[in-house]
Amino acid sequence: MTTGELPPELRKIPFRTVISMEVIEHLYSPRTFAAFVRSILEANGGGRFILTTPYHGYLKNLSIALAGKADRHYSALWEGGHIKFWSRRTLAILLREAGFRNMAFTGAGRIPYLWRHMVFSAETPAAAEVRACDPAAEP
Repeated sequence: MTTGELPPELRKIPFRTVISMEVIEHLYSPRTFAAFVRSILEANGGGRFILTTPYHGYLKNLSIALAGKADRHYSALWEGGHIKFWSRRTLAILLREAGFRNMAFTGAGRIPYLWRHMVFSAETPAAAEVRACDPAAEP
């Protein structure tokens, strides 16, 4: 996604849902990515963005530090590693800034608030308007 447009073979396919799994933490410019996804969905009348990323909330970060695992977990020596570390709050801010609405969140892992991953779902304003008029409608 360095050019800000879809490859030619995908440009004529209508997208109502974009799924991004474990990608956003590797991006230098996540705001550009979120805006790009919104533009793809809005070009097709709106839709839903579903994304997953490793969870890094306060309690998880604290437990990593108290266990003495911070250097290993956040190692700058890992080639191709994570560039960004997301919490529920920071990812919600990013999606809101990009214009997404109706966000839903769930943690994925065995222990609440120490989740390994998180899943976010958000809609473009156009999809949210459709659902407001007809709650049974799919975005």
